[in-house]
Amino acid sequence: MKFACSGFLLHQHASAISIPASIIQFLLGFTLGDVIGMYQVQNYDIPNLAKKLEEIKKDVDAKKKPPTS
Repeated sequence: MKFACSGFLLHQHASAISIPASIIQFLLGFTLGDVIGMYQVQNYDIPNLAKKLEEIKKDVDAKKKPPTS
């Protein structure tokens, strides 16, 4: 006998939940991306994007202001 529970199938005699392949694929891809990202941050000189954006913002603001005399 099967019971429906929020999209997943629960079997009366089995304790395992059937997980769709798309969820497994998403979780594996997300985990692999995290691991690769951590490796790159530890082993390569990755620029800090927040600092770069602040520098660009300051440069743009400096160019917008008219020169004072």
